[in-house]
Amino acid sequence: MYLNRLALPRYRRRVLLRLTDLEKRVDLSLIACAVALAGVGIALIYSTGQGPLAASRAGLYFKQLTWLGTGLVLLSVAAALPLRIYDGFAKIMYLVSIVLLVAVLVAGEARFGARRWIDLGGVLFQPSEFAKVGAILFLARILSNRRTDWTRFRSLTLPVVVALVPVALIFKEPDLGTGFSLIAVLFGMLYWAGVPALNLAVLLLPVASMLCSFWGWVWLIFFGVQWLILHRSRLSVAHYVFVMIANGVLGTATNKVWHSLEEYQKERIISFLSSGVDRMGAGYQAVQSKIAIGSGNIIGKGFLNGTQKSLAFLPQQHTDFVFAVLGEEFGFVGCCVAVALYAVIVWKGISIAARARSRFAGLMCAGIVSLLLYHVGVNILMTLGLAPVTGLPLPFLSYGGSALVVSLAAVGVMAGIAGRLHEY
Repeated sequence: MYLNRLALPRYRRRVLLRLTDLEKRVDLSLIACAVALAGVGIALIYSTGQGPLAASRAGLYFKQLTWLGTGLVLLSVAAALPLRIYDGFAKIMYLVSIVLLVAVLVAGEARFGARRWIDLGGVLFQPSEFAKVGAILFLARILSNRRTDWTRFRSLTLPVVVALVPVALIFKEPDLGTGFSLIAVLFGMLYWAGVPALNLAVLLLPVASMLCSFWGWVWLIFFGVQWLILHRSRLSVAHYVFVMIANGVLGTATNKVWHSLEEYQKERIISFLSSGVDRMGAGYQAVQSKIAIGSGNIIGKGFLNGTQKSLAFLPQQHTDFVFAVLGEEFGFVGCCVAVALYAVIVWKGISIAARARSRFAGLMCAGIVSLLLYHVGVNILMTLGLAPVTGLPLPFLSYGGSALVVSLAAVGVMAGIAGRLHEY
């Protein structure tokens, strides 16, 4: 009995020491924010499944709960893996993701006019979500090379090609929103690697040329701005001429690119650019989303009490427009709490990237933060009618197993790096 009394305090001390060591090795507050958002997401998905018009969504919250459990397991594994594992398998993960993207184009599951999923015995897997991770890891490995001068345009060829290969395959599905997310990741990681802002502006010129070519006089102004940027970037004459010609050709080819888009994609863009056009067609989703958010006022209508949601006026309410459900049922306050949780994750990710001694680890964090910022920003702006409807899920909140698992694993990577800040 006496020995047991002595052993108990020792056991408690041992447990406390292990918990303290765990807190030092991983950023538990970062994980807590992600899990809190996922919990809110499951509650919102449950809410969208209630009511006589929502029978098809009644059990989705349980599936999402199952994916949450799977994601937490992968989060723990990702946080425990040493940096050398990520470095060693970066190229392999990238190549596997490319193979999966090709496979989904050949034998993928087609839904809603797109071929984005692979059916694994009744479980739908979205390779584009895995491709984001593969691209981030491989780009981090390439850009972590300290012997390369990343201020030179010639050095940017490899990382740009690495990013554009999966982008092209994802565009082919078609999934423009996810494809552009990898472009956002590329620019975020290039900036973190030390590429000058002027060089990044030059890389953006082709996109700007294609957008401006819809309006002749705007395109002429673009060429004036382009000349100024190229002049200040001090390119060689050969590079200068090449960029000018390339942007001119891309702008001229925009008409062909526009006609290659799916009809629904054209309608969404036109509806966004022309306020009030086709409010009952392509613009219907954005209109109903704004009505739902506005009707929530300050504190919302209450959990399960959303009328836009219950009467099925709001489409895709458990996936793309889950933020509108949050606004309707929990109001401005609920939206602010969710945005605050996202802000904490982003702030901690940037902080971890800045403090990490390993350049590779810092670039991984920068890529994950860029991806999260893009998804959160575009999805929320879309629900507010300030961006075209792209079909991008809201991380942690939207229904979808692949997106939730990958998002949690990405948080696990950042949490693990937080415990290895001094590893080189």
